[in-house]
Amino acid sequence: MSRAPLDRMRDSLTRPLVHGSRAAVVVAVVLAAGPAVAEPSARNAQPSVFGAQAGVVHTEAEAMNDVEASGTLGVFFRRGFSHRWALQFDLGRVRHDGWSIVSSSASVMHAFGSSRWLVPLVRGGVGFDFTTGMYDESAVHAEAAAVLELHLDGGFVLGGDLSIGARNSDSAGCPGIYVDDQPGVGPDACAGVSVFRSTYRAAKLTLGVAF
Repeated sequence: MSRAPLDRMRDSLTRPLVHGSRAAVVVAVVLAAGPAVAEPSARNAQPSVFGAQAGVVHTEAEAMNDVEASGTLGVFFRRGFSHRWALQFDLGRVRHDGWSIVSSSASVMHAFGSSRWLVPLVRGGVGFDFTTGMYDESAVHAEAAAVLELHLDGGFVLGGDLSIGARNSDSAGCPGIYVDDQPGVGPDACAGVSVFRSTYRAAKLTLGVAF
């Protein structure tokens, strides 16, 4: 048998092995590089956070009449969509004497700094409110806040939230009107300042879990 047929036979046997080895090397490189490529994207997105919040809310009407701030409890969910930006949804209740304000809102949040543990943020959003108890009213509000969060090992997130806002309503009633330090009643009470239609300040502590 001549040498050329032997060479062709050897090539036909070894070529699949060579190409197969090259393909295996390419696959191995892609698999190894996959996590490295995906990791920065995952690392750059803010985590989703679900948690609870508690604090106090003080309206202009209450401050004008030396009435103490009202307590508030709520829950929130945040969804990060970039390294700096996130959407947050809040649902809470502010308790007053004999009635409550149930408030829901949607906010856009922006994170500052490069620290992994201590994260300052700002928040701005709008929402819808309605009353329960002796009144039946509805309103809309706008709110801005400064937030500082501590991100701990295990996914826990501790935070403080200081906000200012304004609530307005076209409803006919006058919930929470204060006239001469007393809740207003009757049509004349609508000339006063309403807890429901008022600017307000709030301070809340938050505890959440990031995932």
